[in-house]
Amino acid sequence: MKLKRTHLFLSSIVTLLFIALYPLAKILLQIKNIQNLYLSFGVIFYLLFMIILCILDFAIVLYFVKYIVKSDIKKKPLWVILIILFNIFIIPYFYMKYVEKEEHIVFNTLLYIIPIVFYLVIFGYGLYVFNDLNNKKIEKEKIIESTRNVYTTKDNKAKFTFKYGYKQKDVGEYDLYVINEDKSIVFSAFTYDVIDYEQKTVEEYLNKGIEDVKAGKKSFTKYTKQEVIKTGDYVITTISYEGKAEIKKKNKTTTSDCIYKLSTITLEGEPDYIIFVIEVVTKANYDTYKDELTEMLKTVSRNIN
Repeated sequence: MKLKRTHLFLSSIVTLLFIALYPLAKILLQIKNIQNLYLSFGVIFYLLFMIILCILDFAIVLYFVKYIVKSDIKKKPLWVILIILFNIFIIPYFYMKYVEKEEHIVFNTLLYIIPIVFYLVIFGYGLYVFNDLNNKKIEKEKIIESTRNVYTTKDNKAKFTFKYGYKQKDVGEYDLYVINEDKSIVFSAFTYDVIDYEQKTVEEYLNKGIEDVKAGKKSFTKYTKQEVIKTGDYVITTISYEGKAEIKKKNKTTTSDCIYKLSTITLEGEPDYIIFVIEVVTKANYDTYKDELTEMLKTVSRNIN
């Protein structure tokens, strides 16, 4: 079937329109972080329509390749290259002048070029705005990422350093309780002077802590093997278990499968002072934040007033 000029014009103009809207879509999805059902359907429609347009444009190119093979235009390699590489821009003009051999094509060419230029301006402006907003977002994220909060245990002997988003709360008998609701992570700690308690060794405190956390849970199974991390400042003995926990996020409390990272920490020169830490994160997020959980433990230090 022979292609009509209208098909070529519409294909080129609509394709350029969708390309022009791409930076605007990026702004909506990435910068403003708008996420809802209607926008999701809009993105799906956008992608499907772009696929259809690409198929249509490819079919048009094939049509002109066939024409080129059968005509004398193949003797003009520049035109052949332009048609294949820049078909959206070149084909309508080429079609009017060389296929239909129209003589007065200035007006029709302007009708075609004006919206193309307009859409290119939209694309350029949208890309500029997106890059500007994205750069500001990156700078803001760098500032947030560099922000650190230092929280001290109730006995004022030890402190931990946390990234932005972690907030200390006064909860029950915890000597330190810190939560990040956005990441669904809870960091809690108890401190012990072993001379005041029946348990004397790190292993005894770790085992008792495991039994206390396990109490009342239907399922509490080992998730990772025990690991010991040593430096000149501390010794961390840590192990992870899988169980269920209540997670609070944005004023909503839900029960989720969680990973409990249970650790004991001793500081250099203070063998009789033990910190028992419980870190809880949803199982779905464990792989994402497991390194962050360990890094929080490694920030432990004496609190020197």
